[in-house]
Amino acid sequence: QLDSFVALKIAFSIEDSLQQRFIREARVLSQLEHRNIVRLLSYDTTSDGRMYMVMEFVDGQDLATVLKSGSLPAAQL
Repeated sequence: QLDSFVALKIAFSIEDSLQQRFIREARVLSQLEHRNIVRLLSYDTTSDGRMYMVMEFVDGQDLATVLKSGSLPAAQL
């Protein structure tokens, strides 16, 4: 509805221990602000009980690809 790209993280298990961990992660992420940490926009539960997070979409390479070329320069940390 906002005409923007987002990233979704979906918990495909409805196991209680996983849901509690997912909620803790969302709460912690919602309190963090740093240029190297993606922003959490929202989190909720689907009608069938699966939890999901809506995060800002960051265009670029994934960390695994970046690290294949060696360690990160200090300026990028």
